[in-house]
Amino acid sequence: MSPPDEPISRSRAFIRFGDPSSEPVHLPALDGVRGLAVMAVVLFHGNWDWARGGFLGVSLFFTLSGFLITSLLIAEHRSRRYVDLSAFWGRRFRRLLPAAWLTLAAVAIALVSLGEMTTEVRGDIWAALANVANWRFLAAGSSYNDLFASPSPVRHFWSLAIEEQAYLVVPFVAALAMRFGRRRPLTALGTVLALGWAASVAATLSVTRSDRVYYGTDTRASELLVGALLAVAVAHEPFRKATVNSLIGRWTVVSLGAVALVVSIVLWNR
Repeated sequence: MSPPDEPISRSRAFIRFGDPSSEPVHLPALDGVRGLAVMAVVLFHGNWDWARGGFLGVSLFFTLSGFLITSLLIAEHRSRRYVDLSAFWGRRFRRLLPAAWLTLAAVAIALVSLGEMTTEVRGDIWAALANVANWRFLAAGSSYNDLFASPSPVRHFWSLAIEEQAYLVVPFVAALAMRFGRRRPLTALGTVLALGWAASVAATLSVTRSDRVYYGTDTRASELLVGALLAVAVAHEPFRKATVNSLIGRWTVVSLGAVALVVSIVLWNR
């Protein structure tokens, strides 16, 4: 019989695999990654020729989200042996939705005050409130070029919509996988996530429209699931010993990540 997934030492944890209700752990390294992602997007929209792949900064944000939410789910399961989905969703939504609602309210008030509220924009705002803005823009036939031509004032909510949809699905699937794979929860979770990633890649390869790939939750899911799979890997002690807990391993991972990011930004074609 196979041994269970190995426990993790809290004192050596990359993410604190303890009580999920405690104060969140601040990871400065991820702040740096977020900064690089923002810089990449800004350079891309600044039309710098050498930053043709800067739009991938958005993809990097999805990957970070997948890593963080999966790390939290693993932490809660290891602490309690189950995942309280209602509490998890409540924490996530309280963290994101109030600011989003305030922004949408401000946009709506400004447009009404200026007499520029249209039926189309009103529909965009409602879709953003319902966290389905990406599907709204896709159904309306919005192309990627619309981001640069005459974008909706809430166009950027498409990415938040994908995140919120992922926050509904990923925790539910992850909780089920770890529950039914009781003896080897990480193995079960990793298998399910890998299958989801493969399905998302297959969906992306089967689509010919760039806007469908850009806005689709199913086609963007692979970016989130890469981060989720990394969280599973980090939770395994052998992987941690070879990377996180090893000076050489840490520098190797950081170096490879930095090179991959620079190559993506500089060499990727639009």
